[in-house]
Amino acid sequence: MTDDGTDDVEGTFRRGVRTWRELHGWSQTELAERMQDRGHRWHQATVYKVEDGRRPTRLAEAVALADVLDVPLTNLIGPDAPERVARFELARAARRVKEAQAEVEQWQAEVEQAVKERDDLAAKYNELAGFTSTVEEDADDGVEQ
Repeated sequence: MTDDGTDDVEGTFRRGVRTWRELHGWSQTELAERMQDRGHRWHQATVYKVEDGRRPTRLAEAVALADVLDVPLTNLIGPDAPERVARFELARAARRVKEAQAEVEQWQAEVEQAVKERDDLAAKYNELAGFTSTVEEDADDGVEQ
């Protein structure tokens, strides 16, 4: 580490770029393409070298990376960058849980509707056939519901 602490800042930056890229679900190639869209001549190898510490990042590139990753630059270089990443991951996980719960509720409603339709059809069938048994009793007799 140098006396000015640049190794720590650069290491934090590299880890931040990798972490935020992965949190977005992007490959190194996808990040490079997004940087190209902003006028930087980046390729997958460039992203690899930046994340691995083999290539320094220019200030304009760091600003573009923050923009591409949709985070303030301080989220990539600040001393609390790891905590910011953890908060982001937690919020993202909470959002996924909420989405999954909504899907479960939707499927439960569909199952309830299907059961109601089955019961209504079984009642009509029994009425037409003159039966008085229940759907559950019919299931025991091998009749599909």
